[in-house]
Amino acid sequence: IFGDTADTGLIVDVESSKAISEGLSKVIDDTDMRRRMQLNAIKRSALLRSVTCDGQMGRNLCDAPLTPSQQVQALMDLTLSPVSPRENAYEGHGELHWLNAMKFICSLMVVMIHTDFFWRAEFMPINRVAVPFFLMVSGFFLPGAGAVLTMEKAWRVFIHILKVTVGLQILYFFFKLFLFLSGAISSCPAIGLSPKFILLTIFEGDLYAAQTWYLNSYLIALAMIYIFLRYRCEKVVYWLVLPGLALNMICGDYYWGPPDTMPGYLIRNFLFTSLPFIAIGMWIRRHASLIPRWTASLTAMLLCVPFLYIESYMVGYETGDLYLMSIPVAVLFFMTALKAPDSAAPRWLASAGRNLSAGIFYYHYLFVILSDDILNLGDWSFLVVGSCSIALAAAVRELQKHIKLPKLNIRKNG
Repeated sequence: IFGDTADTGLIVDVESSKAISEGLSKVIDDTDMRRRMQLNAIKRSALLRSVTCDGQMGRNLCDAPLTPSQQVQALMDLTLSPVSPRENAYEGHGELHWLNAMKFICSLMVVMIHTDFFWRAEFMPINRVAVPFFLMVSGFFLPGAGAVLTMEKAWRVFIHILKVTVGLQILYFFFKLFLFLSGAISSCPAIGLSPKFILLTIFEGDLYAAQTWYLNSYLIALAMIYIFLRYRCEKVVYWLVLPGLALNMICGDYYWGPPDTMPGYLIRNFLFTSLPFIAIGMWIRRHASLIPRWTASLTAMLLCVPFLYIESYMVGYETGDLYLMSIPVAVLFFMTALKAPDSAAPRWLASAGRNLSAGIFYYHYLFVILSDDILNLGDWSFLVVGSCSIALAAAVRELQKHIKLPKLNIRKNG
């Protein structure tokens, strides 16, 4: 990140990198694990920037090249500067308790979207904030150390989500097939090899379970981010935010055509939903210092909520999942969770969000199928489905602690 390197596109040469590593190693106490973690983050950030930056950043930061000793001193100052627990949490070295707690709440909000309960219509506008919240969380933690997004990190996350997506599709297919063969449901789960069926399975994603569209769209968005990184045009991700959200409105709740005539994959897809909110999360991560105090974010969010309900009653709920006011409410909700004081967060709620939120999202639709197609629980559906989803997520979590499954390593060539 030092010096003018317009000709080569590299920020730190090999000799300077060695000098930086040697100089930094002297300022770290072997018994201080926290400082060692900070050192590793700074090293990775410096080396990654030396490969990914284009030289313009170097010219902006410093008019004249620095010697290796000056670079060492500058990074020593960075290492010795105090690092707050919240910054450590951003780098993956700690926890954001309120963020974890809100993950648990939002996982139950997703269950509420797919079930019936008393006063469902009154809760539906605010429940739609859950999916944008999860996407912003994913985008916030997608960059690595120093808020640097690399192809390697995008690839690792892509492979992880790919395995989860395929596993859930298989699980729900065989679950529905079992119910069909046992006579519990009348429709057999569809399967086919035609190009149309394959494309709908990939882009629509909710063939066997309603919530899996999220994973498919997230997967495609990760693939796009990887391609943008590969061709050094990452800024395109941010340029697509406003057009994507605008098209979401036009094809969704502001669609002027007959109700239920707009295909679902034109609303819940990678371009209109996943990529915009992932990009917002990435932007907030890179500009975390600009996030206002949690009290300001919370106040602004509470002021926006009445307008969200006014909009929902004026527009109605016909086609889409996202109102115009859902966007600022979701963003302010996310920033409030980031900045809220962790000391006030209920630890049991934060622990539940950290350990159970993903499992609740993955498995709750198993009980939705049983509730809607077999038991007909009506307004008690949310209470039963929510409780069973929490229990199953906790059981799977506990089972994972005692069973070591072989890891599937998929390496990227080139």
